[in-house]
Amino acid sequence: MRTFCEIASKTLIPSLRALIASILIEKYKMTQVDVARKLGITQPAISYYLHSKRGKQALDILRSNEKIMKLVEEIADKIYREDNTEMIYKDFCSLCSAIRSDEEIMKFIEEKIFKKKLY
Repeated sequence: MRTFCEIASKTLIPSLRALIASILIEKYKMTQVDVARKLGITQPAISYYLHSKRGKQALDILRSNEKIMKLVEEIADKIYREDNTEMIYKDFCSLCSAIRSDEEIMKFIEEKIFKKKLY
């Protein structure tokens, strides 16, 4: 049995990173290199996120959810302002909890990504 965190690490976190990267680049005019440093990943990974080569599985469903996007934008803002890293980790956990409580997103993950009921 896999926990939700294991599932999220493979499906949701890459999509969330893609959203955060695009916000940091578009809204804050950061370079891919700067975003990569802030997120602790490589510049090529940022390029993959921006060109939907990585993290694309859940992008559309996450983008269409106002509540989720508000949380994503708040995290991007904190990353840009270099807020407390520990708090940003907690915000990511809260974001995953919000996703988990959203029936539409969970149904999408079950049907489109895993093609089976997770819980």
